[in-house]
Amino acid sequence: MQPVTPSANSIGKQGSLHTLTKILLYRYTGKTDIVIGSKIAKSNRAELEGLIGFFVNTLVLRTDLSQNPTFEEVLQRLRQVTWDAYEHQDLPFEKLVEELHPERDLSYNPLFQIKFRLENPPTEKIEIPGLTLSSLGQVNPTAKLDLSLDMYETPDGLVGGFEYNKDLFAETTIKRMVGHFCTLLEAIANQPRERVGDLPLLTPSEQQQILVEWNQTQKEFSQEKCFHQLFEAQVEKNSNALAIIYNNEQITYQELNQRSNQLAHYLQTLGVAPEVRVGICIQRSPAMIVAMLAIHKAGGAYVPLDPAYPQERLAFMVEDAQISLLLTHNQTSDVAKQITKSQIINLDIFYQENNSTSQNYQNPQSQITTDNLAYLIYTSGSTGKPKGVLIPHRGLTNLTEDKIRVCDVHPDSCILQFFSFSFDASIPEIIMSLGCGAKLCLASLEDVIPGIPLLKLLRDKQVTHITITPSALSALPIEELPALKIVLVG
Repeated sequence: MQPVTPSANSIGKQGSLHTLTKILLYRYTGKTDIVIGSKIAKSNRAELEGLIGFFVNTLVLRTDLSQNPTFEEVLQRLRQVTWDAYEHQDLPFEKLVEELHPERDLSYNPLFQIKFRLENPPTEKIEIPGLTLSSLGQVNPTAKLDLSLDMYETPDGLVGGFEYNKDLFAETTIKRMVGHFCTLLEAIANQPRERVGDLPLLTPSEQQQILVEWNQTQKEFSQEKCFHQLFEAQVEKNSNALAIIYNNEQITYQELNQRSNQLAHYLQTLGVAPEVRVGICIQRSPAMIVAMLAIHKAGGAYVPLDPAYPQERLAFMVEDAQISLLLTHNQTSDVAKQITKSQIINLDIFYQENNSTSQNYQNPQSQITTDNLAYLIYTSGSTGKPKGVLIPHRGLTNLTEDKIRVCDVHPDSCILQFFSFSFDASIPEIIMSLGCGAKLCLASLEDVIPGIPLLKLLRDKQVTHITITPSALSALPIEELPALKIVLVG
């Protein structure tokens, strides 16, 4: 088998397949400047026709696929590039590399790392006077390039195969690539004027897998229960289990339930009921969780207000959410007074004045349903003003049970509360812990600083689950953390 010699017919045939290969690479990478190497037989000199030898050179064919052209447009661009390259085919590839001085690296080929070749139809035997020649099959133990596609014609049609670097590609990846190549080929044959970015790429089996099989995600969940009722169920199961650890403070599920019930009954006397929005302006602490549970138990919806946010932003959120009641504590009472003129309840003062054991610790009753509002949380406001997002109890319950299942949370798990209470990523941290009977690890801002402080917290508190940003994760020193089971990065 020999590389195709330049002719109008070969350029048309090879050009079409070469164009298809570049479209495949464009679809895989999103890059519009595609460079592929191609072999060419040096048969343009009459004095070489009677000689036997390896008269082959390598051409570097660069094609622009910008502005989402049609297949026909890409083919025309490649055809012009190919003819231009044929005019300079006598320039050895090695000389071209020498003149261009590309950055050299032993790990990849200069100028191009992907090759396409269409070979002339193989001949079983070649008879010349006194000699019979036949092809000898060969196996290449080492890939010369990152990826090569060789094709040749047979009586039954085109046959081809990929040669690839195993350090870069898995066999399953190449098999998918073959399927995508064939899908594109069929689509182009039927729609040559279609934009290359709009051509189908997935095989029918992949479409079935992605659109149907992987979308069969329906799971049953407690559609008639609110989150605080899932929490109360955990209290009944093991009331003495630890619910919150915070510095040296430990709070059991029974203690957390009693504190939140005590506050919930009081909130109901103030008119908190379904759809009533109550603000929480509290630093990360057990009081923050107590306030959240109490508002739900009273039947209302909470609005998280991180006291570290700018006061102007907090004031906007209070007004926009129509908050008439705000929960705070000693550390943030001054902030609370600056952002609202509505009623403010300082939880530190409330529990000092209501520390009698005669207080009602029983679970309160309310008219709440899973269709009612659970909380209102605001977006970052990066595109303008922050926007409030309304989350019903049904969605919160669904999220709770799904996170517990997906993250494999158990009663002996310890989940770190890492994110700001006003950031939606904090919600799964809290609910998958308290909805499962696990421990929720709260810490001050100083203790969750990415680096040594956070690492020490993870180690000392035996945290099993953490959700973290990539930047914070990269700041953690390398150290064994045997207790850590799940790291969610987003």
